Amino acid sequence: MLPPMGISPEDLAAHLSSKAYGRACRHLDETDSTNDDAARWLADGGPTGLLVTASRQRAGRGTKGRRWSSLEAGDIYASLGLRLQPAPTALGAVALATGVALAEGIEALVPSLQGHIDLKWPNDLQVQGRKLAGILCESRWGGASVDLVIGFGINVARTSFEDELAGSATSLSVLEGGSIPSTSRLLAEICGALESRCEAYFSGGFEAIRSVYEARCVTVGGHVTVPVTRPDGSVERIHVRAERLDTDGALMVRSLGGGDLFRVDQAEVVEIPGT
Repeated sequence: MLPPMGISPEDLAAHLSSKAYGRACRHLDETDSTNDDAARWLADGGPTGLLVTASRQRAGRGTKGRRWSSLEAGDIYASLGLRLQPAPTALGAVALATGVALAEGIEALVPSLQGHIDLKWPNDLQVQGRKLAGILCESRWGGASVDLVIGFGINVARTSFEDELAGSATSLSVLEGGSIPSTSRLLAEICGALESRCEAYFSGGFEAIRSVYEARCVTVGGHVTVPVTRPDGSVERIHVRAERLDTDGALMVRSLGGGDLFRVDQAEVVEIPGT
């Protein structure tokens, strides 16, 4: 039987182990974007660690402005707002730290998945090659401080997907046959993991999470395509091998035709099947 749908701030608070993350929480039945709501709350003076959740999002989005399907009740659509002052020197790989935390939080309550949640650089969680969760981090700088919003969506209760997602997505309910923890309890576990991994990352940079991230990353060692800008300004996708991660979490790749390693920071990476 599926657990009750929706996030209960009271139930969330009862299960939280974190010091700040998730302690201030607003749950909405429906909204356009929890990232936008969290950013507004921060701008209005909300506390660091604030959390906005929604049962449904009308305009959920992923990286590169792509739509994130988020109208299914029972899934997790959440955004954590952090006010970082002074701004940490390490911020570009916060999605990598978030991915580690999400995987650890889920596995803590779904033991059958321990060691089976993979991370696709830089924003996705996968199980058996199918997307389970996605991450979207957005920031607004103001002098020496930064307002950071960490948005994430986790497929929890849904058992079917739209046509374009049917072959590439999964959910906890599909993986566990409907035997899954409540969304409030799951989110509380994730908040604790996020506080641990993100604080370590903010103080120690990517090296503080490198080993745990690399142990889960399925992108390194594989063949992918990345966009490159030609001298005439045109953009072309080329096939490369993902060789390793740089000291700041950027992806270091090499053309399949040879040549020097080069960095991929924010570009979309597309896996090449069968490699």
